Amino acid sequence: MHRSSLSHSYGLSDSLLDRELVSRLQERNVQVFLISGGFRSIVEHVAAKLNIPTTNVFANRLKFYFNGEYAGFDEMQPTAESGGKGKVIRILKEKFHFKKIIMIGDGATDMEACPPAGIDLNRCNAKFAPEQSDKGAD
Repeated sequence: MHRSSLSHSYGLSDSLLDRELVSRLQERNVQVFLISGGFRSIVEHVAAKLNIPTTNVFANRLKFYFNGEYAGFDEMQPTAESGGKGKVIRILKEKFHFKKIIMIGDGATDMEACPPAGIDLNRCNAKFAPEQSDKGAD
């Protein structure tokens, strides 16, 4: 997540920090989720800085053997597979009966989540694929 990607996507001043935007959304009782293809142990630190509860974090979990050796990642997490972000969004829509979903992202996996997940507004800043950036933004 880029420092000003959230605030810029909402047309706010670039000097407005992402945590201020999240705070303002939460003040309006808007639930904010952090969905990442990254590792949960790292993503939770970002969520803490943004005051997003860990229950609203979806990311890949690392697995370790009892002796501390790396054992892989939890393949049962929806974010562990292609299209995982879209799957998480569908789960959230079913669980909470959300009528509107707004997604902010900066990569290809953010854009791929939009059509299958039924995103209402997608603000992706994927400079590597400009021909896809309008997808889902109508």
